[in-house]
Amino acid sequence: KLSAKGAAGTVAAGAGLALGLREAKRALHYETPIDFWQQAAFDVKKAPSAPNSSAASSAVAAIPALCARANIAETDFWAAARRLRPVELELELLHASFLEAKQMPATEQQAKEDELMASWKERGYFDPNMLARERANLFGRRITSDAQGVDIGTLVPPYLPACSMADAPATQRLDWSDKVAGTTQSVREASEASLERWGCALLRGTLSAEDMAEFRRSLGLGGVVGKNGDRT
Repeated sequence: KLSAKGAAGTVAAGAGLALGLREAKRALHYETPIDFWQQAAFDVKKAPSAPNSSAASSAVAAIPALCARANIAETDFWAAARRLRPVELELELLHASFLEAKQMPATEQQAKEDELMASWKERGYFDPNMLARERANLFGRRITSDAQGVDIGTLVPPYLPACSMADAPATQRLDWSDKVAGTTQSVREASEASLERWGCALLRGTLSAEDMAEFRRSLGLGGVVGKNGDRT
């Protein structure tokens, strides 16, 4: 009898758990199909050739004095930017906050800039060894599981104007402040939210047809139509 009662109790508990899970799934609309890419894909527009925001112009104007106060060469600032250190973005966002505050004293602005510079130094963004790295010394053989997040020395174009590095290629800025249709979020905010929720984000428009043609040409993939109409 005791064993029968125990078995009955186990069955009842299992049935209750299954019912509870079913109700939880129903409450979460578990069976409702989701158009994933409608929620995780965003259109990114090219920004005008000139800086499209006062924050960008203000950030660029502050770089020489900021580097001088921190005893950092201005070329090192741009070198860090080209090595994917987010110095440009963080400085631009800081100056955007200055514009929102409107009448912030210049001394307070400089103090906040110096705090940001100190955090960059602490994170090693201007480490001479890091800035001197070359791709030839970094891109070695490694198994796939060890490759994620490894710095292989790839240089990217800086996106703020007035870069003083002669070998830095020109690039057209993207308008990350543009609002996503039907929302109050900017493309940057929506992309970050998508990464947090889904672990990915599809950004349409970041590469132009000209970018892809140059990419194919540099890798020798062929199929690129030249200016005179010849296909190479």
